[in-house]
Parts: sequence; C-alpha cells; structure tokens
Amino acid sequence: MFNNNISNLKQEQTLLENTSNKFTTYRLVVALIIIFGIYKSTLWTILPAGIFIIQVIKHNQLKKDIATLKLKQQINLEYIHRTTDEWQNFKDRGDDLANVNHAYAYDLDIIGSVSLFKKISVCNTFFGRQKLGQFLLNKNNLDDILARQQAVSELSKDVDFIINLQTILRSNEEVKNDPSSWSNLSKETIEITGLVDILCKTSPIFIILLMFGNNFLKIIAICLVILNLSVLMYKLPYISHKLSVLRHASYQIEPYLKAIKLISEYNFKAPYLIEKTSEILNSQFGIITALKKLDRIAAFANITYQPILTIPLNGVLMWDFWVLKVCKKWQQDYAIKISEAISWLAEIEALMSLATVSIVDDATFPVIDDRKVIEVKNLAHPLISPDKRIGNSFRMKDEILIITGSNMSGKTTFLRTIGINLVLAYAGGVVCAKSFTCFKFDIYTSMRTVDNLGTSTFHAEIKRMKLILEAQSSKLLFLIDEIFRGTNSKDRISGAKSIIIALKRAGAMGLITTHDLEMCTLEEINGINNYHFTDYFDNETMYFDYKLKIGMTTKTNAKYLLKMIGLEIEEETQEE
Repeated sequence: MFNNNISNLKQEQTLLENTSNKFTTYRLVVALIIIFGIYKSTLWTILPAGIFIIQVIKHNQLKKDIATLKLKQQINLEYIHRTTDEWQNFKDRGDDLANVNHAYAYDLDIIGSVSLFKKISVCNTFFGRQKLGQFLLNKNNLDDILARQQAVSELSKDVDFIINLQTILRSNEEVKNDPSSWSNLSKETIEITGLVDILCKTSPIFIILLMFGNNFLKIIAICLVILNLSVLMYKLPYISHKLSVLRHASYQIEPYLKAIKLISEYNFKAPYLIEKTSEILNSQFGIITALKKLDRIAAFANITYQPILTIPLNGVLMWDFWVLKVCKKWQQDYAIKISEAISWLAEIEALMSLATVSIVDDATFPVIDDRKVIEVKNLAHPLISPDKRIGNSFRMKDEILIITGSNMSGKTTFLRTIGINLVLAYAGGVVCAKSFTCFKFDIYTSMRTVDNLGTSTFHAEIKRMKLILEAQSSKLLFLIDEIFRGTNSKDRISGAKSIIIALKRAGAMGLITTHDLEMCTLEEINGINNYHFTDYFDNETMYFDYKLKIGMTTKTNAKYLLKMIGLEIEEETQEE
C-alpha cells in the first residue's frame, strides 16, 4: 500500500514540477516585457505587471503543493521503515516524558533510543507527544481503555486520514512548541479603559483631520502623536506580554486550524470519537471561527513587530491598543476553551500513534479480564522486525514464574515482550499476538540496573526492589531480570527467595529470570512454577529456538561460549 502511495505521489509531483518549470519560463518572459515597457515608459507596463504578480502567487502555491507531496512521500516511507529496523533512525525518543525512576519506562523500552515511542509515534504537536506519553506511562481506567480500542480500530482503517493530518502538522515546525500561552488567551485579563480608551477612539480621527489643516493644526496633530506614543511607552509593561502572546500565536494557529478543520470534516463512527469531536466542534462558540478570528488578530499584532511600522501606526492610530481592544471583543464573543480543542487534537494524534501498530504489524486487540490471568497465543515483541521475531504461547494465573536458561536464550526478551504488550494493552492499543487476555495489573520492573559513579549495581537493584515491595498488592505484576546480580551467590539466592516469598504472600504475580538453579526449589510453594529457555549445538555451532518450556533448565552454555572464543575450561579430576 505505502509503496503504491509513494509511486502515485511521485507521478503527481513530476506533473507539478513540469508545470512549475513552465511558470518559471512564463515569469521570465513577462519580466522581460515589463523591463521593455519601463524602458519605453509606456502605461502598457501595468498589465504585464499585474500578470507577473498573479504568476508569482500561483507559482508559490505550486511550490507549496510540491513540498506537500514530498512530505507525504516521506511519511509513507516512514511507515515502510516501521516494518523493518530502519525506524530506529527516527529522531524522537520521548526521553523527556518519564524520569529514570519510572516503574517500567526504561526497562521495557517504552521510551529511549530503541523504544516503542520512537517506533509508533506520529505525534507532531507539543501536547500530542505528551498525550501519547500519558497513554503509555500512566495508569488508565478500564472505560478509557475500551473507548480507545474502538477509536484505534477505526483510525487504523483509514491511513489516508492519518497521513493527511500528519502532513498538516509536520508542515509547520512551530507546532512542536507549547501553545499554552495563546490557547489560554481567553483567560487573560485585557483592560483598555480611561484616558487610553478615549484616545483610542478620538485621537486617530483628530490627527488625520488636523494633518490637512494649517501649520498650527499640524503642530497639534504632532503633539497628539507624541502623546499617543508616550501613553504607549507608559503602558508598555502591561501590554507587551499580551502582544507577545498574539505575535507568537501568528506562527502557530494556522496548522492547528487546518488540522481541527480536517477533523471536523471527518465522519467518525466510534462512539468515543463522535462524542468528543461533537463536544469540541459543535459548541455554540464555533472553535473554527474562533481560531480564524484569533489568527487574524494575531496577524494585526504582528504588523507592529517591525520597528519601522511601530511609530507611525501607534503614533497615529494607537494600533497596539486597538489590537487588544479587538482581542477583548474576541474574548467576549468566543469565550471558548481553545485549549480543550488543542487537547483533543493531541489525543487524536496519540490514538493515531497507537493505530500505527495495527497498520504495520499483525496484531490484535487484547481482552481485559477481571481474573488475575495472562493468557496469550503467539505473543511477540513489537520492536523486533516480523522476519526475526519468535512468538510464544503460555498461560499464567495468579502465580509467579521462575525462568531459567542459558545465556542469550531469550529470558530477558521474553520478560520485555510480556511487559511492552501489556503497556500497549493498557494504553488502548493492539498487541503483537494472535490472542491476548490479561488482568489490569500495575506493572513494576527491575531489569536495567547498572552501576554508575556513586551507585553500585547492587545498590541500584536494592532501590528497585524497594520500589516494587512498596507497590506490592494483589494487582502488582513484577518483571525482574537476574535478581541481585550485583552481589555474591549466597546473598543473592537468600535475598531473592525472601523477596519472592514476600511478593507471593502479598498476592502479586510476576516473572523472574535467574541463573541460580537453587531458586527453582521455590516451586515447592504453591503458586510458584519453573519455566526455562534452552540452547542447542550442531557441529559446534550454538543456536536457540527462543521457546518457553515447562520446568527448570538442565543445561548451561558458559563453557561452550568460552570455547567459541578459543578458551578451554579445565575439567576437575579426582585422584585415584
């Protein structure tokens, strides 16, 4: 589909570029005619000059259309990249959306250099990124999850709408900046009263009339101009912030306006999308009209940003004060929470991002069950390309799994596969599985605990364990990789056993990987079970099937790994 889209867009681009080249030739011919007319001092220059202006306007629009086609090609290409590992070259990592102590953000690769956010995000606005971050990193209630599933299902079936909305928002880099200053403008207090109000209404008329009088009247007009400028300077600390907000808005409103207009023209079917869109767009105030008028006011405010225009416009017309008076009238006529419309646009972007998984992958919607269970068929990791990933089917019900296995056999990836798909499920998206049923758990992880300056690996692990133990409840799902790897085997085993028993008593579910086979004795406790991954050797070549199996492992591969790099382990021998 995306390759066909790119091919069609390229053909359309070629046609427009041919037309653009013709425009360049036409403009050159008309320019030569104008030059010749100026040389001959003929009035006939006016006609070709008018034609030239029209050509420039049309040619500029043509260039914009070509740029739009190129942008759409890039967006389509990015969807293709998401089916391979090339998405890892995307720029937005989402690092600013969570702190290092988040319960699972970094351990499960939700954000970061190779992350779920990086792969699926199609968010371009400041709040769109934040909204997707909230979906993926915060707890969501069941009603919201189910409502989002309906919305994601609908959006995933209309890729053209998603690409068109992305194109609008990506065409203007300003949408990446926080729009709060102008989106909350309806809350700003604007007061133009007293002498200022009188001068606004009367001085422009008097100045213009007096300028046509004798020298004495012209002097009075100049005095009025000086008075107006003095009032401006006196009130500048009060009005400068509001004018700055409007001037900043002039660069941002257009893409938001186009995006909201596109949403308003879309005939949504999902109840959640219908309800929210109707609530925002069909209010008595008219969000689109409000944005159009605010855009016009912002353009007026931006005129006096040029110093050469500030003195004449404010001296004669008190321009900046009139802009604020018009803005106050806008507040009265459109006392609307524009911020709510922008927030809804952000949510649409986040939902489109969740739909990305449906668009580029073989996925299904999860079932959120009221039983403490995880039951999946062919569960796979969404960040591993389809041609490389291995799926697993398993079921766990109110239990703790201890997973053993040799190095590189897939233990850690399996934990992340479960965790990242649960995050997608709770966000309202699809999961990479043929079927997926789960309870609504609170996810906590301990996986990437590494030492740094001032903090040892063991101390970092202790902090994560403390976080998990403080969160222990019957809704907790923990994912722990190589528990207490930063200490000796004796302390590691005794400490790990104590934590697992404590979590089990609290009613938590979870999975823990370990190389310590002594941990497997915990299977004697009801609700704790052993599983493992294994490796195989064929002609001194090691390979893995990455399939989860019941029971503890009976193999280790350390000596084979050393042998592969040319080292032999000396076998212990007994004296006869």
